[in-house]
Amino acid sequence: GEELLDHGWIGHASTSIHAKLVPEILRIPMLIAGPGVEPGVVRDDLVQQVDILPTLAALLGFLDAGPSDGRDLFSEPGWLSLLLRRGSGGDHVFFDSSVGGNLTPQERRDERLEGASDGRCILTAEIVPGRPPSLSTTALEGFSGCDEVGLARALAQWQRDQATQRLAILRRTSQQGAPSAPEADRYTEEIVVERPLGDAVLTWSETSGQLQLEWQGADTGYWLQYRVGEGVLAVEGMFRVDQHRVSFGPFPEGFWNDLAGYSPFRFRVLDVSSRRRSTWTEFAVAPTRSR
Repeated sequence: GEELLDHGWIGHASTSIHAKLVPEILRIPMLIAGPGVEPGVVRDDLVQQVDILPTLAALLGFLDAGPSDGRDLFSEPGWLSLLLRRGSGGDHVFFDSSVGGNLTPQERRDERLEGASDGRCILTAEIVPGRPPSLSTTALEGFSGCDEVGLARALAQWQRDQATQRLAILRRTSQQGAPSAPEADRYTEEIVVERPLGDAVLTWSETSGQLQLEWQGADTGYWLQYRVGEGVLAVEGMFRVDQHRVSFGPFPEGFWNDLAGYSPFRFRVLDVSSRRRSTWTEFAVAPTRSR
């Protein structure tokens, strides 16, 4: 998963701010061990990160882990059928990256690097708003004669499917039922926030890299209203929480330092059914000393 000067750089997207869809970064072995997994078996198949959740959910006995773009790697049609389909060029895996991960400059946040692979070649599409996509292909070791038309067709279908799925998610997670800010202002201030305390300064070492919010109440439906940052970095919004706590992270030290740049963080808890709310709680994220 790391380029070591194979193509002129060391690292990956968030270390070079120059994402690439090359075999050294994309071809990462996956190892699974545990109950229900036959030991000592080595298989050659096209696998994506989105396959991990449904595979582990099935191994753990969860009947319904929710909608997923991936597949259970141990389910029917089974590994042999997958390998046969791969040999006929029927299966594809897909990639989607920003140019620099969470370090992507603001002015380049709309750029994407997307691609598709059939196990023989990788098609890369550099997508910059206002320009036609720039396409290129890379043959994997031992293969030649890339089917650029077929890969481009598969990528275009995947892009359409992604857009359709994301619209469906937006419809399911819409702000339906959310109170307006003026309405919430009229709620009775009865909910008590227990964590973090007002004006707290959270450090990476003391929190183990987690942002944990908790308030007094039952595990019922709440809305969490937030205001993050100041000036050009300010964002605000509201989302549903179905229990009386929510946790973000744990974040690695580098990402925690990025979060610190968005301080202060403000939030309040709203209970629409009882028309109660908490006061606004403000806290800060402190950067670590080492960078």
